[in-house]
Amino acid sequence: MGESHAAAACGATAPIRELLHLRPGVTSVKDSDGMRHLVCGLDHEPLGRISAAQYDLLRRLATAPMPADRPRPLSEEADGPGVDDPECRALLQRLRTRGWLVVTVCAGEHRLYTIETAAIADRRPPPVADSPPRLSRFTVLRRDGTDMVAHSPRGRARLTFTEPALLRHLADLEHGDGDAGDGDGTALRLRLDLENAGLLADPREESDLAGAQWSAHDLWFHTNTRWIVHPGLRMGRSDWAQDRFAPVPARPAPYPGPAVDLFVPDLERLLTEDRTLTSVIERRRSSADHDDARPIGLRSLGEFLYRSARTLQSDIVDGVEHVHRPSITGGSGGGDLELYPVVRHVQGLDAGLYHYDPAGHRLVRVSEYSAPVRRLVRAAAWATAGADGEPQVLFVIAARFGRIMWRYENLCYALILKNLGALYQTMHNVATAMGLASRALGVGDTAQFERVTGRDPLVEGSVGEFVLGTHPPTKGVRG
Repeated sequence: MGESHAAAACGATAPIRELLHLRPGVTSVKDSDGMRHLVCGLDHEPLGRISAAQYDLLRRLATAPMPADRPRPLSEEADGPGVDDPECRALLQRLRTRGWLVVTVCAGEHRLYTIETAAIADRRPPPVADSPPRLSRFTVLRRDGTDMVAHSPRGRARLTFTEPALLRHLADLEHGDGDAGDGDGTALRLRLDLENAGLLADPREESDLAGAQWSAHDLWFHTNTRWIVHPGLRMGRSDWAQDRFAPVPARPAPYPGPAVDLFVPDLERLLTEDRTLTSVIERRRSSADHDDARPIGLRSLGEFLYRSARTLQSDIVDGVEHVHRPSITGGSGGGDLELYPVVRHVQGLDAGLYHYDPAGHRLVRVSEYSAPVRRLVRAAAWATAGADGEPQVLFVIAARFGRIMWRYENLCYALILKNLGALYQTMHNVATAMGLASRALGVGDTAQFERVTGRDPLVEGSVGEFVLGTHPPTKGVRG
């Protein structure tokens, strides 16, 4: 950055000015009644009948950034005096207050940062504390290309900084130095914009349960996987990787260990003799207490996996391999979850870590019952506080992230966790129908799973755990 730019960033001499531009992706349409509308995704702004000058102003805003103090339609000369039409001024103010414009703040001719407001009418920034201003604990500063972006799940706008020197002002706020740079015009303007964007601390963040109950990452996850309101962020299926990367196959590369073919139950018999769905739902109980004197057998383990996790069907759709399993899945293609049985005590099967191949309905050995594998079991026992002993079988459920992330954006991890919940329900129902003890766990040792399997955690990582075994005599048997 040159010295003149540094001086401008500090607000020493150059006046603060603004450039205005329509949000990316905004379309202007005219209906059969002659009414003009702005549309961007699901956002809609009815403008009614507008004048030729107002329409010309819209075209200008969509073409290139326009000085806020000298708005000009396309029909005017570039060096003209700018419009002074009250209707155009009113339209400009409406677009700005309702989030349809991107505002670029400049020091003279030097661009400092842009403000992109969420297109939500009547959404207001949270109140700012009476104490010296500080950044909200939910505000995140991250890199986007060569720029830095500040935004918050509670905010109504995001700021993108093209001037690195301005980060000093953010650091001052972060450290509670609310009086820093009071004589600095740029700093004062930045502080106001941060407040209006909802990026400064809210009094309720610490003092009220409503704010204090949220961790930063939980609120970010919740907000950004429900509906993204900020422009420039995409959500849902976009097939963004289609022209860059090959799709992730439904069946991963097999482990080199020996394979164990599993028992296939008689589904026709089960359709007539199995417990009813109502009976299963009403009798389901979570339990991690197992009877090691009468452990689960290989046959029962095979039946359990066949009924809860095998591949029912696979096909190719638009070059992507789709698989169908007993659990419902969100995300086109399915097949994002992999089951790794950690066997401690199963009659007829050596202890160790296995991978379940749902297409071949077999177990492939990944590791012997080594110290790292035992640690996975101990972590599960810790997570089931109150249970007697360690589980007979621990299922580590891993996600192959690319199966969903190749096609979707932003809500991918939420989809994976929803798929995990559906799988938990199926596994619980099958275990109850078979008279087995089962329990889904809330935590697991992801680092240990990576160590044992050698999987790249950005490609495949554990997202859930589930324990299975036989009930102690007093806990109930299969009916």
